[in-house]
Amino acid sequence: MNKSFCLTVFCFLLLLLYQTGVAQNSVTLPTEKAKIVEQLKDELVKSRGTACFLKGVNFRERSKHINDALSDLDPMLVGKHVVFGKEWLNHVGSGKPLSNRQFEVWRDRADRVYDAYTELTGRTPAGGTKVFIDLRAEKDFGVADSDSENVKHPPAHAHAGINVICFNCDAPSFRNTLQSVAAGSWDRPMMHELAHVFAFRTNWNVDAESIAEFLPSYIMETIRGANYGNGRFSFAGRRHRQSEQNRAFRNFQNAQIEAFNPNHQSPGCAYEFYLHGLVDKVGWETYKKAFRSYDDKNYVPQNEYKGDRKTVQARDFLDRLERFSGKRDVLRSLPDKGELLDKYFAVTTIAKVPPKNEPPQKTETPAIAATPPPAETQAPDTGRPYMNDLIQKLNGEQ
Repeated sequence: MNKSFCLTVFCFLLLLLYQTGVAQNSVTLPTEKAKIVEQLKDELVKSRGTACFLKGVNFRERSKHINDALSDLDPMLVGKHVVFGKEWLNHVGSGKPLSNRQFEVWRDRADRVYDAYTELTGRTPAGGTKVFIDLRAEKDFGVADSDSENVKHPPAHAHAGINVICFNCDAPSFRNTLQSVAAGSWDRPMMHELAHVFAFRTNWNVDAESIAEFLPSYIMETIRGANYGNGRFSFAGRRHRQSEQNRAFRNFQNAQIEAFNPNHQSPGCAYEFYLHGLVDKVGWETYKKAFRSYDDKNYVPQNEYKGDRKTVQARDFLDRLERFSGKRDVLRSLPDKGELLDKYFAVTTIAKVPPKNEPPQKTETPAIAATPPPAETQAPDTGRPYMNDLIQKLNGEQ
């Protein structure tokens, strides 16, 4: 009796020890997987984000891939806010592009970027569900439509959805990412795609690419040692943001010539130019207040605009920055004197929002006519010397 009991206890302890060992070497995320799959369903229904970039919209196939990719994970793949699919182990480990330690540093930096974006915007995308970092082959990616001009362009190295980032492991730029991370970079693609995740379905996401290029500036200026670390994106701190502002203005100029290039969209470049430039005028704390005001049900906008969606959203966000800064006509203090706003975000009606219990008083103003694009060479502008100074300065910086 005693021997049989002891044998049973011994076997039970062995089983418990084995299960503990398995638990220490793998992680299951049933709740997270269910949430990610549910978000995928929502995304497929609305045909947004990742659904546009991966071939096919078969929910069963897609959900099976997610469940497989997130089953019995190596703990190394699981961060505080992000979780990498198992396919990443093909590129991590002894004799592979990234060592375990290099990958863990990159994963932890992605978590820090997430925390910084939350600090700036006040958001936790998808209710705080971990962001799924997927890895797929070139054959899984479709050809995407640009947001404007309906221009087709080939698969990129990475795309973002509601709560998913998908890297294209066959793209040459993916190998560059691995080399950059191995060399100690914080990695521009990860910062950029995480910014997309934070901006999805917000009223301040006027131009997706402009926002995704702007938000990393907060990382550069608030986290010591943060850097893009590759080529022209190697600046850090305030110098990084100034470089990005200059790039946005150059893209704005190029857009008028390369009108069919989806990477050069004049309204988006103008918006990014303001986002970068106003930080020095109003400070990051003003941006935090502006982002959070969208969740404040008691917030009353200063003006009501009539125009296309991007125009209304851009002017509303810039109004919020001005309001929370406590400064007047802050846009006119930038080198372009507000001209890019008037040109690319023209409105037909501006209505001052009255105090409560008072009827609105609308002031009709004619639409601002768009000026024709300049010639391929930037000619001097005798009527706007401040623009000439800015053009000379930016063209002189490489």
